[in-house]
Amino acid sequence: MNELLRQVVEEIQKLPEDEQNAIARHFLSELREKKIREDYKIVADYGEKSFSNSPRYRWDISIYNRENQRILIVEVKRSSNASLDWAMQLRHQIFANDNFPIAPYTMLVFTDKIYLWCDRHPQDLTLEPSYIIDATPIFQPYFERSKVTAEHISEYSFAMIVASWLREIIRVANFPEDRDRLQEWLVESRLLSAIEGGDVRYEDWA
Repeated sequence: MNELLRQVVEEIQKLPEDEQNAIARHFLSELREKKIREDYKIVADYGEKSFSNSPRYRWDISIYNRENQRILIVEVKRSSNASLDWAMQLRHQIFANDNFPIAPYTMLVFTDKIYLWCDRHPQDLTLEPSYIIDATPIFQPYFERSKVTAEHISEYSFAMIVASWLREIIRVANFPEDRDRLQEWLVESRLLSAIEGGDVRYEDWA
């Protein structure tokens, strides 16, 4: 078993049984839709990709607060150099349906960039992100510990890394003495206080 797979398995084993089951369903659904995903690969320049026939699926991760209210919706993409226009198109494609969830924050996570919307009007899909964050210094330590590069990590493994990072944010949010280690945008956006005492959940894919 390689180092990355071992760490992924250990991370999963720490989770409650219901989350482990959700991950299993998530993984099986990904296998079933592999052919569709191959047709939906992101083009290198992100300039000419049409979303008209792309598959619809639920977002990857949610964070709920201590009152069990969904606070943050996260979509993870194992890719880089995503332009603002492309990210906004992707967000529209994922959430432009009748089941759009109501949440005050939405996030698109790429290996090199994070787009965060602090949504006063969460159903307005024309809004530009409130923050665009350089993700390289955030995820590079995870890649190094896993002995994998951003270019070679699988999308599923990257989602696990993102979930670990989000859990670390929640952990630090619960301990004010550690908050200086966090990036300013987490505090300024009030995301940190919104998810304090919350938990990370994987969403099932349709």
